[in-house]
Order: sequence, then C-alpha cells, then structure tokens
Amino acid sequence: STLFPYTTLFRSPYRLPTFVSNHDMGRFAHLVRAERPHASDDEVLARVALAHAMLMTLRGVPVIYYGDEQGLVGTGGDKAARQDMFATRVPEYLADRRIGVAGPSAAQDRFDPQHPLFRAIAGLATVRREHAALRRGRQIVRRAGTAPGLFVASRVDPSGAREIVLAFNTSSEPQAALIDVEGTPRRFTALVGDCEAAAVSPGRYRLAVAPLDFAVCAAGDSPP
Repeated sequence: STLFPYTTLFRSPYRLPTFVSNHDMGRFAHLVRAERPHASDDEVLARVALAHAMLMTLRGVPVIYYGDEQGLVGTGGDKAARQDMFATRVPEYLADRRIGVAGPSAAQDRFDPQHPLFRAIAGLATVRREHAALRRGRQIVRRAGTAPGLFVASRVDPSGAREIVLAFNTSSEPQAALIDVEGTPRRFTALVGDCEAAAVSPGRYRLAVAPLDFAVCAAGDSPP
C-alpha cells in the first residue's frame, strides 16, 4: 500500500473527490482571469466550461463549487470566493463581473437554469448518469503533453463492454489526432460535441476538436 496508496480495497483514485474551484483556492474563473488578464469574456467562459467538462468526465467524484454554474468569479481565494447567490448589497459582491452574462447583476438573485454554464454542467451530469464508464470506468490516457493542445483519455465501462473517448482541446487552435482504442470498434456515437462516425482502421480513431472545446465519443457498432 505504500507503493500504491490509492489501490487498496478501500482507497482508489476513482473515489477521490475532484474539483476546479473551492472556498480556499478561489474560483477557476478568477484563476483564468488572473493568468490571462487580456482574455475576452468569451474565452474565459470557454475555458471554465472546458474545465468543468474535464471535471464531469475524468476519473474521480466531481465536486462543483456553488455559484460556478452561475458564472461567479470573485476576487481571490478564501473569503473572496464566497459571494452571495441571492440579491446582495455588499459592494464587493455587487462589483463581481460574472461570466456568461452581461453586467455584474449581483443586485438580483442568481439561480438561472438558462445560464450557459448551468446548462453545460447539467448536460454533462446527465451523460455521466447514463454511462457507467464515466462514473466507475477505468481511465486510460491516450494523448497528453505539457503545452496547450489535445488531451485525450478513455473511460472503459466496468464490464469492459464499452469505451468512451474524451478529447479536450486546451489550445486556441483546432487540434486533430489519431489515437488507439480498445478492441476494433467500427462506429462511434457523439455523446457531446462532434465525433467522427467511423474508425479510421481497426483500433484507430481520429479526433478533431475546435479551439477550447471538447468531445465525448462512445465506441460501438450501435448507439449506447
């Protein structure tokens, strides 16, 4: 257990809570703005959506920090990331420039089910609920690098019957790659985003992902 601390009967990386924001480190949107001060609001929104797509589909138990689904940003970590979601008179909260909406709007309640992040996270939650591979499946990294680009991983159904390919483009340019997949599936179904319908050859699949976008592709000769 000292060599493999997360692979005992009671410990597993698949049971670890994962997050992109919390009350100590701050919100991911704030970290993006701090790292990229000249980024447009659309770029920040795309990066936050991409981070939550990773959170909802890669291994672990996703933990969503309240208000991220409403585009809250804040000014830092700890107490600076604990804004009200209901209407407020706190000057700092009133000045919070949210993403995904026009203007601060903290003078109104913020529980909008039509917010783009709310809708994106809700959609991913539905896909996760419908596919055991995304909840308990073994994870295989197919492509990774230290520079912005395409990160690809597979989640394999606990029964081994289905593989779901996850592709995340962290760069501002379109990315494409050929990857290996389990078995010899001929067809793929898009669960989220754009997916090629057919494999290039047995055990090989091509992915093409737009800038700061992602795709969730299920292997199999019939829709899952």
